[in-house]
Amino acid sequence: MVTEIAKYRQEKKRIQDKLMKYPNVLQVSIGTKEVGGKDTGEPCFSVLVKKKVRKNKLDPNDIIPSEIDGFKTDIVPVETEVGYRGTTTFVILTSFVLMILLSIIF
Repeated sequence: MVTEIAKYRQEKKRIQDKLMKYPNVLQVSIGTKEVGGKDTGEPCFSVLVKKKVRKNKLDPNDIIPSEIDGFKTDIVPVETEVGYRGTTTFVILTSFVLMILLSIIF
């Protein structure tokens, strides 16, 4: 029997290719969905974006779906304030490393 997380792993490349086409997307990884700052424990594709933007401010074609091909998504903002040179790069790289580690664990 294939576990739910194994299904996400099997489809990661295909789904990642679709999600990376949206503007503002930095990375796609496998994680668990958060709602209101609380982890639901539900597997999802975590979509790291430069900045989370309200849906009403986006073109309808630029809205990342909450589900894609039956797989849940979770939008994770990687917002930074550049206080000194390199801060943005450091924060983004740190986020990528954490997301990769989560992908390996799950």
